[in-house]
Parts: sequence; structure tokens; C-alpha cells
Amino acid sequence: MRMWMVDPKILCRKHLLGEHVELHMLYGSIIRGRYKHTEKWNKLVSPAELHERHCGLVEEMESRGYNHKSPIDAFPDDYVPPKGDIDDSLGDLMGRCKECRDRNK
Repeated sequence: MRMWMVDPKILCRKHLLGEHVELHMLYGSIIRGRYKHTEKWNKLVSPAELHERHCGLVEEMESRGYNHKSPIDAFPDDYVPPKGDIDDSLGDLMGRCKECRDRNK
């Protein structure tokens, strides 16, 4: 599970849709009380930014003509999501995916 936290416009189809699915999985884990914020996850995800990130991904998905029918609700009032300190995701992504590199030009 990972939040790339880069401009969604540079994500290839695979990474855009993949991150969207993973955000839903993260949200479900949090709501069911199965998510434990650790130092390892702190570098990969930031639950505090989940809703805003989801909105950005959805906006990009819709601009590409994809249908979106899976909104994410706000967290319950008694949950204070932790903020992650995500490492250099852009550099990692550019090293992994030629399609994302091409979109970033």
C-alpha cells in the first residue's frame, strides 16, 4: 500500500487506478480498526491526507474519461488520522515506471 503523493496527472493508468484502489483499502482498514501507524507505514502513507488525495485522484480519473462510483466518507469524529512523512516518491516512481516518466515530461 502506498500513496505516491505526486501530481496525479503524471501517473500512468496503472499507478493512478492502483493508488485509488489502495486508498480504499487503507480507508477500510482504518474504519475496521486494523490499521496500525508505524514508522514503516509513515514513509508510505499519510492517512491525514487520504480524503484530499482521493479527491485529486478522482478528478484526474474523470478528466481521462474513467467512471468513478466509490466515494470515501470523512473519518469518524473520534479518529484523528496520523500524518505521514512520505519519502521521495517522485524519484522512486520515475525509477520504476517508464510510462509515468513519459507523462512527467
